[in-house]
Amino acid sequence: MHAVLIVVSLAAFSMPRATAQVATHSCSSLPLATFSYDRALPLDVRDSVAKTQDGVEIHAISFASPRGGRATGLLIVDLQRAFDLLIGRPDVDVRRLAFIGRTYGAAIGGLLAGVEHRPRTYVLIVGDGGLVTHYSAPSRRAELDRLSGERRERWLAAMRPIEPIRFVGCAKGASFFFQAARKDELVTVNDAVAFQRAAPKPRVVRWYDLEHNLGWPAIIDELDWLHRSLGTAPAGPQADMWCATKERCPD
Repeated sequence: MHAVLIVVSLAAFSMPRATAQVATHSCSSLPLATFSYDRALPLDVRDSVAKTQDGVEIHAISFASPRGGRATGLLIVDLQRAFDLLIGRPDVDVRRLAFIGRTYGAAIGGLLAGVEHRPRTYVLIVGDGGLVTHYSAPSRRAELDRLSGERRERWLAAMRPIEPIRFVGCAKGASFFFQAARKDELVTVNDAVAFQRAAPKPRVVRWYDLEHNLGWPAIIDELDWLHRSLGTAPAGPQADMWCATKERCPD
């Protein structure tokens, strides 16, 4: 059976710098109950093939959210519930699950790692420690200062307990592969390093002399990491991946 990967690639922030927040705490002090739910609830999965592209079926799915309503999309919402869906599929090897998160998705992956222990590896790409980290930097304080003092403090009080950098160190049984950019205009080196160091071992960090969008060099390294971690197919030459002709390949 094949490994199925949950990929999260959420929009990056518009502001260019951040200040790392390194918290000292025990995992037992985290509000883990915030993310608990009844995994026995019916999933009520609705699945249809949206299209087939280069021999790969792309499915449009939805499933019941434990908090009401339905989660839709390509497995990018209700992340723990999405793992419930994956392990119930006959074409998924539950021993070869992975999470891939890019930019803010990488930060969310850090939070997820602290509460979701089914993936064997987390690939976290150009991420920082979370929203509080991001908007507490002097260069970003203006964003918070636009709020009234009361609203600002309420926001911080609500967000600090669930800051991803607080959770990533509580991961169990998973390896981590971090990718970071030395010329990143959105995530500072200090923030990236703080996030990386908060994760437990085993972890591997790879830096690139590139900007926030790492492009093909990083994609090939991601595929190589998944190959070595999960036994997926090895990365092939650039011209063989996701493009039928050289003209269709990205630079």
